[in-house]
Amino acid sequence: RRLQEMTVLRVLAHLGRPAQIVQFYMERYFYYPVERFSSWEEISSPGTTYAFWPEHQIWLQVQTAYHNRRRYTLLGVDLRPLIRKVTYNLAVMVSGYQSRIGQVYSPYPISSFPAEIQAFTDQVQQQILQQERLAVLVHGIPGTGKTAWTQAVAHELLVPLGYVVFILDHEAVQEFIAPPYLERVCLIINEADNLAQDRASEVAQQSTKTERILSLLDGTLHQSVLDPDYLDCRQRLVVLMTCNTTERLDPAVLRKGRVDLIQEFTHRFV
Repeated sequence: RRLQEMTVLRVLAHLGRPAQIVQFYMERYFYYPVERFSSWEEISSPGTTYAFWPEHQIWLQVQTAYHNRRRYTLLGVDLRPLIRKVTYNLAVMVSGYQSRIGQVYSPYPISSFPAEIQAFTDQVQQQILQQERLAVLVHGIPGTGKTAWTQAVAHELLVPLGYVVFILDHEAVQEFIAPPYLERVCLIINEADNLAQDRASEVAQQSTKTERILSLLDGTLHQSVLDPDYLDCRQRLVVLMTCNTTERLDPAVLRKGRVDLIQEFTHRFV
C-alpha cells in the first residue's frame, strides 16, 4: 500500500498542474480555478475531486475517507511509461514486521568479484535480456559474497533496465505478490535453504514455505488469478536467491524450469 500510494504521488508530481479540476459534493459539481492550484494537499473537499490532463489522457479521482485520509485513483490509456519513470531506481525491503522504501545499496561493484563470478554475471546479464522470467541461485559457505553479489547485480544490471527491487525475508515470502502495475520486478531472497527445505524433512512438513517458493518460481502463483485491468501486462520477473548449501533444498527447487542458473561461490570475499 505504501509503494502504491508513493507511486501515485510521484506520478502526480511529474504531471504537475492539471487542465481541469472539478469537485463533486451534495449532488453538485464545482469547478476549481486551476490557476490557484499549487499542491493536492491544499485542495480539501468532503466529497470527491476529479482532475484531468488532456495531453496524457489521464484522470485523477481523489476521495476523502475517515479521518480526512485520501484515496488517489489514476485512470489512463497507458500509465506504464509514467510508472516506469517514477519508480526508477526504487527498492523495497519487506519483512514480516516492517517495510522500507529507498534505493539499492551496493558496497561492492561486480568488478571486485573473482573472475569466474564475473563470467557467471555475464551469463546472468545475457539471460535477463533474453527471458521474461529468470531464477538464479548462488550457494557457498558464509563470507563468500553471495548477498553482496545479489545487491551488485540489482544495482548495476537490473536497476538500469527499469526493474523495481524487492528484498524479502522469510515471513514476507509467505504473503508477497508482485504489484501488477510494475512491468519489471526483481526479488532477492536470502538463505533460501532455510526457506525451501526438503519436504521429506520433518521441519518442512510443518510449513508451506517450500510450496510458496515453488509456485513463485514456476509462475503458477501469479497466473492462477489475473487482474482484469492488467491482462495485457507481461511482467518480467528476476529472482535472485542465496543459500549456504543446496543439500537442504527441496529437489523440486533445482528442477529445470524453476532455477535457470546455479553458481557456487568458493572464494572468501568478506
